[in-house]
Amino acid sequence: MSTGPSQPSVAGDHLMMLHTSERDRRDGLAAWVNEGLTLGEAVVYTEPEGEPEDRCLLPVLAARGIDVGAAREAGRLVGHPPAEVYRPDGVARIVRRLLAQGFPAVRLTAERATALTVLNEEGHLAVETTVDDLCREYPLFVLCQYQRSALTGSRLDEVTALHLLGIRDRQLGTRPHPGGLGLSGEIDLANEDVLAWVLRTATATCSTTFTLDLSQVGFLGVGGVRVMEETTSAFRDRGGLLRAVAPQPAVAQVFRLLGFDRLPGVAVVGRPG
Repeated sequence: MSTGPSQPSVAGDHLMMLHTSERDRRDGLAAWVNEGLTLGEAVVYTEPEGEPEDRCLLPVLAARGIDVGAAREAGRLVGHPPAEVYRPDGVARIVRRLLAQGFPAVRLTAERATALTVLNEEGHLAVETTVDDLCREYPLFVLCQYQRSALTGSRLDEVTALHLLGIRDRQLGTRPHPGGLGLSGEIDLANEDVLAWVLRTATATCSTTFTLDLSQVGFLGVGGVRVMEETTSAFRDRGGLLRAVAPQPAVAQVFRLLGFDRLPGVAVVGRPG
């Protein structure tokens, strides 16, 4: 793929926002878009024709006090039809054009349901894979919006794998960490399934040491510990070591009470290393 002479060297990010309600989706979307506009980035969005007004991005932003008119006039808030975004080279063409105009980075957001108005499931997954590559090549920051109830089975595992280091649930987030990944937020009954998806996918191809940074986890319920044990058992059975690093005192206490720190193939250590 030709990148052109103006390609910046800073990589972007590929996030998956899992939402259970329309309010959660709107709040998370507005905050993410506003961050990009504040930084002077170009924000690209796509919506199907005939989308109800209360689900469209511009009214959502305006309702939260964001100056939509000024952003659009400056070319920093740009809408494209799904057929244009989801053509084989659609995202790459849009990103290159905006970067050539001098924007320091590009943000792109869309709902899975929007993609499926012009693509089948396999085509959408192919676009997600292409976008993942583009985020490593360009300062492209992508927020993919997924309704949690619409993801099941193998499709869920495939999508999780593409967003593993950038999942944004209402209470739980993931982030990169050397030799593994980091978790943040609170883990309880409401998101134990998300934790299970993440750990199962993250350790599926790992055979040595996997580091799980827990320094930003403020609460971990009993069910979450059981999920950690069950979803990493195959990894540990084949000789892998799960390093749970920097748990906060309350989390470390749950580990001790349930004996998680004494399981074969588990090491709970005081700080990342």
